[in-house]
Amino acid sequence: MPSFLSPAEICAYTEEAGVKKAFLSPGRQFLLAFLAGAFIAFAAEGSTMAAFNLLADPGSYGLGRCLAGVVFPTGLMLVILAGGELFTGNTLMGIALARRRISLASMLGNWAVVYIGNFTGSVFLAHMMAASGLFNNGAGLLGGVTIKDSLRKSLPAVCVGLLSGPHVQLAGLPGRMDCLRRKRHGRKNPRDFLPHMAFHHFRF
Repeated sequence: MPSFLSPAEICAYTEEAGVKKAFLSPGRQFLLAFLAGAFIAFAAEGSTMAAFNLLADPGSYGLGRCLAGVVFPTGLMLVILAGGELFTGNTLMGIALARRRISLASMLGNWAVVYIGNFTGSVFLAHMMAASGLFNNGAGLLGGVTIKDSLRKSLPAVCVGLLSGPHVQLAGLPGRMDCLRRKRHGRKNPRDFLPHMAFHHFRF
């Protein structure tokens, strides 16, 4: 018996997940999206905290990106394991729409609520970080590296965003492949999140 879902089974599983997402109440969608936004923001700042001194030095920048890439996938792990609603993953609701299992209005409504929830959760965590004074670590260098990351010019930011989408989907794919294996074998392998580590290492 194979340990992983086949491509056809992954598609069917994702379709069913899209149907379930479409019929979540708006309040539940927002709460789960808020948590997902906070999880990703927590992992982003955690990865920056782990590597900010390396990232500030051109001579160790690659090593810093590698270290950040090891830490950042904890955000996706939390989203998948805790069942959060992340906008990037919810774009796959298009599969359920293509199969006519959900309406365009329900999909767009979910996207709107989840996007706002993700944004609110990430801003909340950013506010908590600022209010706690944690950005002052390393004589303010942590805050400086964080601000530098947030000041991308518009076109590069859009390009990086377009590049990040496929990587995030690839990072979530092993989680979908693994759902059947967990039922059969009761275990989860950390290597499932290697694509997400690569996603962050290459600074998408």
